[in-house]
Amino acid sequence: MVRTHVTAWVGVVALFTASAMAQSAEAPPALGRGPGMTQPQGPQGPQVPQRPQRAISPYWNQDEVSSDLPAADIRTVPGAKAAAVQAKWQYHQSMVDLSNAVRLMQLQMESAPEFVDAMTAENNAYDALQRARKDALASLQDNAAYAASESLRRSVSLQIEDETFRDKPGQARIDALARLKLEYVRDNRKLEIAVLDGDQVYVTARQKYLDTGARVRELRRQQSMTVLTDNNLTGLRRSVAENRVNRLASAAYLEAAIRARNIAVDYATFYQSYDRRPYYTAGYYYSNYGAYGFRY
Repeated sequence: MVRTHVTAWVGVVALFTASAMAQSAEAPPALGRGPGMTQPQGPQGPQVPQRPQRAISPYWNQDEVSSDLPAADIRTVPGAKAAAVQAKWQYHQSMVDLSNAVRLMQLQMESAPEFVDAMTAENNAYDALQRARKDALASLQDNAAYAASESLRRSVSLQIEDETFRDKPGQARIDALARLKLEYVRDNRKLEIAVLDGDQVYVTARQKYLDTGARVRELRRQQSMTVLTDNNLTGLRRSVAENRVNRLASAAYLEAAIRARNIAVDYATFYQSYDRRPYYTAGYYYSNYGAYGFRY
């Protein structure tokens, strides 16, 4: 009895094995993702859309065997950064060179004997003017009204100073004291002008001071014209302008290179993650493309 049951089970297993081998010989290739794979057709499997061919884009390497990483765009950024830094400091150095050249020329002109003599004459004339003024106003010290006004002016000046240095100074009080001081000064200056205009020594000293000052101003005007027209300084100014343009251009190129690199990396990353999906869905690809690759 047992031998009969074993023989029957062996026959059943052999029958199912033969049937499976026949079906395996007639079945289409298995579903896969490789370029040589085919999809099941007809009633043997669902219709699955074919994956599109890989697009050719300038944002990643053309050599698809090695990697999709946009190495060319990534390598552009360090060079652009170095060029931008170099242009920045060349512009800075050109400005320093121009400033130093201008200052050196000014020192040379101010050290010239003609200019030194003119400055010495102006300083001496100013000292003589101050002495003449002091001698001329000495007669006003006997004037009681002038002495009283001067004393009140000094007193009001001290009050203004004390009020200013308080924790909470009163602006209204400061304005009132300033107007009072102005009244005292106005009255005394009228007396001083009357005395000084009548003093011939003071008038002569003032005129000499004005003449020496005019000479110094003329020399300074000539120095300014020399600085503006000097060929060396003109070339340095042109160099500064060119370096400024180079700096702006290199900075713009660096910004554009970084933007292109970010777009390329993001797009390549998205494409790589898209390749790992088991099935291609056209609606997902086109509806979500705008979310990738745009980082500004």
